[in-house]
Amino acid sequence: MKKRGSKDKIESKLNRLLKLESEELKELKQKFEEEPESSKKKISIEELEKLGEQAKKENQVHPLKYVTERDIGKGLIGAFAAVVSHFVFLEGVHVGESLSDAWIILLYLTSLLLGAIMLYVVGFRTREDKIIFYFIPIRLFVIYFVALGATVLVLVLYQQFLDLHTLFKQVGALSIPAMLGASIADLLGKEE
Repeated sequence: MKKRGSKDKIESKLNRLLKLESEELKELKQKFEEEPESSKKKISIEELEKLGEQAKKENQVHPLKYVTERDIGKGLIGAFAAVVSHFVFLEGVHVGESLSDAWIILLYLTSLLLGAIMLYVVGFRTREDKIIFYFIPIRLFVIYFVALGATVLVLVLYQQFLDLHTLFKQVGALSIPAMLGASIADLLGKEE
């Protein structure tokens, strides 16, 4: 019997609590309805969008948290490109020493032409504004000289040349892959 009495006490206290809460809720509703419209806080669309973006950022998964098949594929492609470029570098150094000066000059011009084709076809072909075509030659020559400069830097770092004439030939032999690589790297991540 003692247990029954304590249960009744708890129920009566809960009923009183619910009654008090319902009275407070009615008072709050009356106060809210009595307030003028100007004092009520209005949320603009911009604020809602900002709150939505903030919530997306908070709920985003960090890209380094998971390793996906795409990450493995990108790693394989990067490793393959590094190995192939190393092979091209070594072979280009040896082949460049045996080519004639006229052939080397032709390789320099060919690499410039291939860079122009890459920039136009991959990067700027779909552009509607024609003013961009005034900047393509500037961009092309900047990329061209950066590619040649990087090639010279690598040859100097690895001490692969004997004199300036040999350096000229080796850079010419490596100018095509260097220019293609620089053009591709310039175009990566561009949005149309």
